[in-house]
Amino acid sequence: MSTDLAQHYFVRAGVTALRRLRKTDNNRIARATGAVIVHRPDELTEENVGTKCGLFEIRKVGDEYFSFIEECENPGACTILLRGATKDVLKEVERNLQDAMHVARNILLDNRLLPGGGATGMSVSHALIETESWSFFFFFFFFCALQKSKS
Repeated sequence: MSTDLAQHYFVRAGVTALRRLRKTDNNRIARATGAVIVHRPDELTEENVGTKCGLFEIRKVGDEYFSFIEECENPGACTILLRGATKDVLKEVERNLQDAMHVARNILLDNRLLPGGGATGMSVSHALIETESWSFFFFFFFFCALQKSKS
């Protein structure tokens, strides 16, 4: 039986079948819906069918159709849809999003933060001046500048 004929019977029975999924996408859908991936129809049991999806829709975004699996009971995955005017803009947005997600992950793993923009150095400088260790600080700064000028 061809896959087109099989899909025809699925549609007549009110069942949605997604074809040509990447393995990573297939794993995400299984994780989100509570399904178990099987490789042959004779392995399929009722427990393997993912029933934890509240809403499944196919929507058109721009010129392409996307499958949206929403309102899952215990979602273990998500997808963020990015769009851009050009591939360069899209790549830059993707890099920025990747950086932001890594920052969020790092904060969850270790919630200690150091502010940027020279604030840490200013704070150390202020603490050294307050504790009257400023002479050491200025000697160290002078030494570093002298070494840099020699090279």
